[in-house]
Amino acid sequence: MKIKDSIFSMMRKPFRLQPSITIPPVNIERIPNIFIPWEIFPDEDPDIFRCVQGIHEYWFDHIYIPYWSHLSENEQEVIKQKAPSRAWLDWLERTTTLENILSTKEFHTRHAIPFDYRFYLKDFMIAYASNKIFASSRMSFFCMCLKNIFTITK
Repeated sequence: MKIKDSIFSMMRKPFRLQPSITIPPVNIERIPNIFIPWEIFPDEDPDIFRCVQGIHEYWFDHIYIPYWSHLSENEQEVIKQKAPSRAWLDWLERTTTLENILSTKEFHTRHAIPFDYRFYLKDFMIAYASNKIFASSRMSFFCMCLKNIFTITK
């Protein structure tokens, strides 16, 4: 198996193994704006994205950076103006540099995976909703990913 196939399998496999989830409409209304970091992860410190893998890393690499790169400068500025704290604004300025965007885009290209947030949105929302609403722990997502990685490498 090629490395890019293995990575693609690792990304896709955790979502295929999950049972189908029916989310009640009242819970769907509670899901925050997925593209605003302080809304999707309201209890997190912005520096969490430096040291955590799992759902945070997946969101940042496959949803947020591709989404941000498609925004106009005016749209980016509107988001920056809504930052609830200096820490979040610093995080935005530090992580949305052209260098970081190009690096993330190059990773997607090298592994032949789409650099389009819409491709990952459904899987992320299922994982996020199941973690946030049903499991109330993001750790279960991380453990599920680890379990699937070890299954693939056997």
